[in-house]
Amino acid sequence: MKLILASGSNNRITALKLARIPFVSVPADIDEKAVQDLDINKRQILVAKSKVDKVADSHQGLILGADGVNICKGQVLEKPQDLSEARNMIKLQSGKRCSFLTGYYLINTYTSKIYSGTSECFYTFRDITDDEIDSYIHSEPVLTWAAAFSPANSSAITFINTIEGPFAEFCFSMPFEKLIPIFRQEKIV
Repeated sequence: MKLILASGSNNRITALKLARIPFVSVPADIDEKAVQDLDINKRQILVAKSKVDKVADSHQGLILGADGVNICKGQVLEKPQDLSEARNMIKLQSGKRCSFLTGYYLINTYTSKIYSGTSECFYTFRDITDDEIDSYIHSEPVLTWAAAFSPANSSAITFINTIEGPFAEFCFSMPFEKLIPIFRQEKIV
């Protein structure tokens, strides 16, 4: 059976390649903001499910969808719409302990077996100056990342003081601690 990643996310693709897990990437272009639920855990699973559902219409195998958001001071930080919003997001996280929540959803299209859940880790930003923020948002593709940063693929690596929880989930939105047992059960690895 093959693993199909219902995403074109560079972070998730990189994570699977680094883990040497064979897969095919099929981007699932959905309107993530249209998926709503007051419970953020349920919402993240629903977004991941929407991605899987879109890809499952035309592909067979073990299909994986995932979606991550940052949460800081009770605010859900998705991808910023513009540089002003990106600046505000980084400023909000400066000196704070925040969390990164990934929802995942998998279906084996041959057996209809479904796996879903969430993984959460916590991180603390050091205090970041306004000049650092301005330099950062003008030199990085901040509009492509939840909370305007990627810990593994940008200079935001210098913002992070501590990480508590799964490294791959935080850096790549790929909760291997939950997924590897599923991959084993489904004979992907």
